[in-house]
Amino acid sequence: PLVYGITAPEDDEGETLTGWQTVSIGLFKNGHVNICGIQGSGLMYCWGGEANGSWGDFFPTQSDVPTDENGLPYTDWVQVGVGYRNACGLRASGEIYCWGDNTYNQLEVPDHDDWVSLSVANTDDKSDYNSPHFSCGLRETGEALCWGSTQSDVSTVPSIASDLSWTKIQAGHKRGFGEL
Repeated sequence: PLVYGITAPEDDEGETLTGWQTVSIGLFKNGHVNICGIQGSGLMYCWGGEANGSWGDFFPTQSDVPTDENGLPYTDWVQVGVGYRNACGLRASGEIYCWGDNTYNQLEVPDHDDWVSLSVANTDDKSDYNSPHFSCGLRETGEALCWGSTQSDVSTVPSIASDLSWTKIQAGHKRGFGEL
């Protein structure tokens, strides 16, 4: 129930949620803890914040998790990644949504609906001015794309060789990594 001192969300009866399909944790030296998880039902939850229990500014909260046009939660989340002040999720439909802080364009997902995986850059050293604020995704075609910034140059995201067919993608500190 406790992850780095942060309690997991509760259901309507006040019971701590269990049965997580996947969980992504962003833990940072300055005490910030961002967590998003996907339940077996496909519902996504985000929680966390400061080690002292407060959220602070720009952190992705449960109210930020994307919903459909009627305000109902999507139930087909298959992957989630958490960054310093943002999170991204991949739906079974092939769509990626990102939410939270957009200071470095890290929410500007390229307009495609055939994504098969995603990776959100995450580092625990926010004293490094060049900290990453970007994400990468892999399309069905094998094309890998990144969006956001490495912060040292807002217009620069890691470039991925576009003439190759990638099978895996990983956003790392200032770099995107792929596997052929």
